[in-house]
Amino acid sequence: MEEFVNDAYIPSELVNCSSDACTVTYYCYLIELKLDYVDPIGVHDIVLALRTELDPEIASTKFEMRVERGNLLLSLRQVETIHLSPHLVQRCRRFQTTLFRILLHNDDVSDEFCLGDEPQIDYLLLPATTLNQRLSNSSVDWKTVSSVPFLSEDQCNCWYYPHPVMTKTGLVCSCKLQNCAVKAFHNGSIYIIDGIMDLNGNSRLRNGGKRAPTYKEHFKNNYGIQLQFENQTLLDARSLFKVKNYLHKGRQMKQKGSTSMMPAELPPEVCSVIMSPISISTIYSFTYIPSIMHRLESLLMAFGLKKMLLDNCMQKDIPVFKLLRAITTKECQEDYDCESLGTLGNSFLRYAATQQLFKTNQNLREGSLTQMRDKIICNAALFTFGSSQRLTGFIRKGHFNPKQWIIPGDNSKFLSLTEEVISSRTRVYVCGMKRKMKHKVVADVVAALIGTFVSTGPGGEEAALSFMNWIGIKVDTNVIPYEIHLNVSPEKLVNVTLLESLLNYIFQEPSLLVEALTDGSYNCTENYQRLEFLGDAVLDYLITQYFYKEYHNESSELLTVMRTISVTNECFALSAIRAKLHEHIIRDSKELDKRIAATVNEVEKLSVKSTFGWELDICFPNVLADIIESLAGAIYVDSGYNKEAVFQSIRPLLEPLITPETAQLQPLGELHELCQRGTYQRKKSRVACGNGVTVSIEVKAKEITCKHTAKANNEKTAEKVASKEVIKLLKDKNIGEDASGHEECHAEEEQPCIDKDQVEGESAVICETHFEEEGPLINEMHSQQLESASNGVRKSCEINFEAELIALTQQGILKVEHVPLLASFLTAQPSMRLTDLPSVRCSFGYYVLWEFLHYIESTPLRVLLEDGCAHFLGFFDALSMFPFDITWLNKYKMQIVSPPEDAPSRALEKAVKEIEIIDQQLATLQAKKADLQERASELSSILDSPYSVFQQ
Repeated sequence: MEEFVNDAYIPSELVNCSSDACTVTYYCYLIELKLDYVDPIGVHDIVLALRTELDPEIASTKFEMRVERGNLLLSLRQVETIHLSPHLVQRCRRFQTTLFRILLHNDDVSDEFCLGDEPQIDYLLLPATTLNQRLSNSSVDWKTVSSVPFLSEDQCNCWYYPHPVMTKTGLVCSCKLQNCAVKAFHNGSIYIIDGIMDLNGNSRLRNGGKRAPTYKEHFKNNYGIQLQFENQTLLDARSLFKVKNYLHKGRQMKQKGSTSMMPAELPPEVCSVIMSPISISTIYSFTYIPSIMHRLESLLMAFGLKKMLLDNCMQKDIPVFKLLRAITTKECQEDYDCESLGTLGNSFLRYAATQQLFKTNQNLREGSLTQMRDKIICNAALFTFGSSQRLTGFIRKGHFNPKQWIIPGDNSKFLSLTEEVISSRTRVYVCGMKRKMKHKVVADVVAALIGTFVSTGPGGEEAALSFMNWIGIKVDTNVIPYEIHLNVSPEKLVNVTLLESLLNYIFQEPSLLVEALTDGSYNCTENYQRLEFLGDAVLDYLITQYFYKEYHNESSELLTVMRTISVTNECFALSAIRAKLHEHIIRDSKELDKRIAATVNEVEKLSVKSTFGWELDICFPNVLADIIESLAGAIYVDSGYNKEAVFQSIRPLLEPLITPETAQLQPLGELHELCQRGTYQRKKSRVACGNGVTVSIEVKAKEITCKHTAKANNEKTAEKVASKEVIKLLKDKNIGEDASGHEECHAEEEQPCIDKDQVEGESAVICETHFEEEGPLINEMHSQQLESASNGVRKSCEINFEAELIALTQQGILKVEHVPLLASFLTAQPSMRLTDLPSVRCSFGYYVLWEFLHYIESTPLRVLLEDGCAHFLGFFDALSMFPFDITWLNKYKMQIVSPPEDAPSRALEKAVKEIEIIDQQLATLQAKKADLQERASELSSILDSPYSVFQQ
């Protein structure tokens, strides 16, 4: 997956140029904090002072964070405007820099907070006064702000007789040690002092018993420090609070106890005072600030994006928090992310692109339309669209690490900030801190932004189209009349009245109904594929939109699962059978008739009405699911692109729809999720045999291995059955229920292996599948050749035939200029299914060679001469584009003559039946090549004298 390097934007509201020559104006906002549980320490409000006045939408922000034993509620409101001299600005910067460096880095005081003329992170975080003090005075607690630098000679305001105490830095009045932060030089740690104890250096260690050493002995024995003022009372100290990421959605709350702080008793003479006076509650409150400011910074970034969109394409107001969701990736691990909006946006994008291509390219077949659509909506395209409009800098990527938070006013880490103007009302800053990002992340955010517009209610789709056109996706919803080529009366082919009653829709043009029900096997110029291409996208969007509106409070993961389940071939096929739509399919294929009848027979055995289809150990014919989608496309076109008419008609066929209570993953998905939740390893091996496919699934969990091997007519069904049985085994052993969602997951492993007990006596070929995501596309001319070559090659796998061949070009296995030859080769095999291919993502050349050898080895020479010559020559031409030494085949090729044009391809039919599913390729290419060369050697003797073999 491709990556690129980019800069993250910094909101302009947090950046300014400071100067030590003039008074600075700050707009103050009170960060009001409130815990929803009782904590003995408590929290204090904090003042955020900015050089820029915030928009009211940001200034009234409210949110909550999950903290130690409950939730921290936060609200922001504007309070006052203050004018600070350069001296006061430096004092405020010194305070916040010192406090945050203590909390985040346990660090000494730094003087790197001076004002400068270059752009820098410039805002103030100051302790607030209490509510009573706030009524008549400033909201800022200036006394606490002046706690640093600590000066022991400052006047003491004790109401009682001053009591000086000797510290590491000299005599200090005991009142100044009541609430302060100190550094203990015996271990270099920083502590918070909450008071003075009744113990001194001659007291025995607290909780140490009667035989415990004294504090004087303890410091001498453990640290080599001889206390000089052993009679001084000890300081009641606490270790520093840990600053955490309180935005992490996986945070666990403590059940009992208060905020954890390790107690300590410190002799004053080993301590140097850093800050005084500052209460423990104030310090505690500031530990939440990095997480709070990270959230506010993100909101400001989303607000900047909102302004940019308003300047360019946005036609209606969108809440900032919704935009924040759209630019927040799952990697941030916060309570919200872009996934559910991305699912909705992807669905709408696919729908919009599909209807645009369908109506503007009425002479193109489904294959070409699919390829054109993929070029528009693929990750590579969305990345290009998003980058061209400079959206990448707004994306929030990676979980928040408080240790890496930039302390405002701290110049110890030099940041070179550069201003960028990205629209008439939006300017941002970049700091040169590069980050890596995958192209898919940008694509996901672009899709989520589309989903954000769509989900804003009335007018949302128009706003989404405006955004799409702005980034470069040119689509519209204009209605273009559809050209119909049916020359026969629809009533002669289908029962129009019955179907209209079944669909609860009256067709203005019944010919669309005929086209939607015509299979490719029927001798007709039009079949359902174009309408299925359109209806697939329309239904997907309608179902996705329904779930998003109906269950908007559910998690993004659940919404994605519900949508995935609802649009599967199994669900659609079951709906078609229950509505008896299979009885109306216009077809001319005895093989298809048998498959449909067998499927219907299996479905009728089901006792549970609400089923997803994967309870059955069969592979549904694709036509059953396709006609649901083609009928949806027909209604969409006939109604003038009215999506509501489609949903009203098709929804009753899909009832009952999935709910959060009934959502259940198919066995493959459920097992994958189970292995992800725990530390389980999943291995899969598959064996292709002459009469089927054997798949073994093995899961290792908690030192227990569960394995099942299943055999079926195709790999998909065999894997489904094996996965289902493994899940049962795991549940029987009580494995999986307690798997933690936060543990590290083991990647799935697919290892080729042969189970000799399962395939004894049968020839087996092993295949490993590899996946690629992006790459060069085949041009339009080659696309048309591939489309004609794939006539009859329907989608029996997850992706279509053209996409499989595109994957070959992406891996460098197939060159674009060789596509015509390959198309010619495949055109000779119109009945071949994708599942018959060993793996089009592996070396296709080895497959062609293996297929050819099997063909000539298993077919009599007489049949080759009479019927199979054209197919043999097609094999030979296909082989010529791969780096094999095939000179040994030339002699055999010269002895073959072309058959008559009307000769039946009996040899090919025999080969296809014998090799229903070929799942080939050994563990490595070297092993495969050696095996193929051995086969070639065995056959070479036969090929030297083919006529003698024929005579025998």
